[in-house]
Amino acid sequence: MTNFASRRGVEYGDGRAGTLGVCMFTGHIVQRAYLGEHRDYLVRPEGSARELRVTARPHEVFEMNERVWLELHPAQLARLE
Repeated sequence: MTNFASRRGVEYGDGRAGTLGVCMFTGHIVQRAYLGEHRDYLVRPEGSARELRVTARPHEVFEMNERVWLELHPAQLARLE
């Protein structure tokens, strides 16, 4: 597993809302964990072998392999080395 970024507060969903942001892309859930107070997901963007870690509130449930939309705001990102 290769994480290249970790960001809390990423906006995500199933794409039905149609909201477009500065950096919006689709991916698939490749791993998930329920941690009591929140859920952690690994999302693989389409066309990439890398993964993003996304944290969600407990009631926001996505299934394995489900297609999701991620919206990243560049001002809220930091490069991990």
